[in-house]
Amino acid sequence: KLLKGEKIVDSEDVLSDGIDLISSIVKSIKTSKGKAKELDEFLENDINNYESKNKQYILKEKKKQAEKPITKTDQKEETPNLPINSEAFKIFLAEAEEKIVIAQDYILKLEEDPTNKDLINDLFRIFHTIKGECGFLRLASLGELAHNIESLLDLLRNDEIENNSDVIDILLNGIDYAKNMLVALKNGDIVVFNQIRIDDFVENIHQQTQKVRVSIGEILRDEGKLSNGDVVKILQEQKESSFTKKFGEIAIEDHLITEEDIEESIKKQKEHYISLEKKTQKVDSIIKVKASQINYLVDTIGELLIAENQLDEKDKNVVQLRKITKEIQAAAMQLRTVKVKNLFINMKRVVRDMAMKLKKNVVTETIGEELEIDRNLVEILDEPLIHILRNSVHHGIEEEKERIEKNKNKIAKIILKAERRGNNIVISAKDDGKGLDRDRILEKAISRNLITREKAKTLSKNEIFDLVFVSGLSTAKEVDRVSGRGVGMGIVKSAVTSSRGTVEIRSEKEQFTEITLIFPLSMAIIDGMIVKIADTHFVIPVTNIIESLKIEKNMIYTIKNKTSVIDLRQEIIPVIQLRDFFDIQNTFNNVETHNCHVEDTGKETHDYASLRADARLLAVIVENREKKFAFVVNEIIAKKEIVIKPLNNKFKRLKGISSGTILQGGKIGFIIDVEEIVSLT
Repeated sequence: KLLKGEKIVDSEDVLSDGIDLISSIVKSIKTSKGKAKELDEFLENDINNYESKNKQYILKEKKKQAEKPITKTDQKEETPNLPINSEAFKIFLAEAEEKIVIAQDYILKLEEDPTNKDLINDLFRIFHTIKGECGFLRLASLGELAHNIESLLDLLRNDEIENNSDVIDILLNGIDYAKNMLVALKNGDIVVFNQIRIDDFVENIHQQTQKVRVSIGEILRDEGKLSNGDVVKILQEQKESSFTKKFGEIAIEDHLITEEDIEESIKKQKEHYISLEKKTQKVDSIIKVKASQINYLVDTIGELLIAENQLDEKDKNVVQLRKITKEIQAAAMQLRTVKVKNLFINMKRVVRDMAMKLKKNVVTETIGEELEIDRNLVEILDEPLIHILRNSVHHGIEEEKERIEKNKNKIAKIILKAERRGNNIVISAKDDGKGLDRDRILEKAISRNLITREKAKTLSKNEIFDLVFVSGLSTAKEVDRVSGRGVGMGIVKSAVTSSRGTVEIRSEKEQFTEITLIFPLSMAIIDGMIVKIADTHFVIPVTNIIESLKIEKNMIYTIKNKTSVIDLRQEIIPVIQLRDFFDIQNTFNNVETHNCHVEDTGKETHDYASLRADARLLAVIVENREKKFAFVVNEIIAKKEIVIKPLNNKFKRLKGISSGTILQGGKIGFIIDVEEIVSLT
């Protein structure tokens, strides 16, 4: 009534008494520690007195309204301002999104285990909670959706309908509707009934349930206790309350029937509700913190690390400070992490829907779903993984008949795996399908003039697989609604590399394809090796480094195409002169090299580079896509934790530089993009 704008005398007293009563009940539940316990006599009396007083109060108000003359002002019902900017509304959105993700996971598990009552009860609780919250916030459309899903789940948990693929489809469609409604709410579509219509969805539920039980309204109408108009009117009132009120409750309040009538009709429905009691587990209490506050904390700790790097490392107090700072940093980063499970739940849904669309039998197995990763990384991974999994189901997984002919299991498998390797988070998707066809990839690349036939002969297996990331290259024989335009994998590559990640592909024809996405553990702080070229400082991410060493004169030489290499323990490693790449002048004047020449025998002989005795030449051996390269530098200064600072727009076109940092003494260091340097050299 208050939400509708009605002025009610002494409403504060009723609300205040109710809140006090709720507090008492909550305290009673807390002291019982989850064990079944009878309410004490005093609390039970308080509840009865309040319910009695509140009922009299409502009847008194109804009588006042009935006696009040109707005016034009009374007939006009204004839609109240909903609490769009309130803290409660923001908390509701955050919690509802989380609940919907969990609900989707439960539904997918229920598909595998159709008779699992615990899953059904958990789902029922989720939608019952959402329905109640929608009633408080007057979000009728989402409330109606939750109510209808709750009704379907109620029939499932009472064994009144059988759980089958149709029911699962309806539940998953409900999840989609709920997600769309939450997006609309986030975008400001805050009205009682928003633009997303669920009439078809509700009709599908009714088709599943109408043969199972008759509604209370139908029973009362058939007995002549309610007219058809009464039923329609009550249903509309129930809808406007976001289904927080029961049909019978409204009918009694409107003095259309008695409590005895409702009790008799309920008996005729023969409903036997299953207890929702569940063992309680001891868990840490949860508090809600704004993402912006956590980001501010992480950024501030980053500034603390920068300030710490300015201190004299010889001071013993600095060592202790560094230890404490590192612990604070780890704790703060933990606040910004979420389990990868939520991401994997959505991906399992993607695989299921795609497999059903293409009429393929595919199961998804997940490994490491309890791993916690940066919240920002979850958002980054969503789109790339969708494209990868769609490709796996569409191109990688064979038809059932073809799999049987190949002596494969007719049920295909996709494995989603998350793990931590050193300072990296690794997410991989592996299917047991037909694998990548190298010959077909090369044929397509040549036909589109992406490479020449001569170049194709020199490409390694990994370099051939990398061609699938080139925009416009697709091995699909025809374009359809799912894929075939050759843009999906290009999007994957772009999304991953823009977040300082790398993509790796492993595949064997007729066996498997595995695509691995590798990201740094922290999106803001990395371990880096600080090196120096002339007067410029650079940082090489430690995750790319294998070793560093001083180059001897018998290790470096130049081959016919003027490519410098070093011979390291009988392994030939290409040399990349960073001074040449970044066009830094007069750095290695003390280095002399000699080109190799070809003798009449056709065999190459090499004169090794000669270094003057006072030469100072160091190499950092890095690895990229299982290939090693030697980055030549003047000086290796130290390994430190580096706080990443984005570069100004003017520097975004710099090749081989991903970002910057502030070093000791306020000097600027440039963080090297190893993959880009290797690809451009």
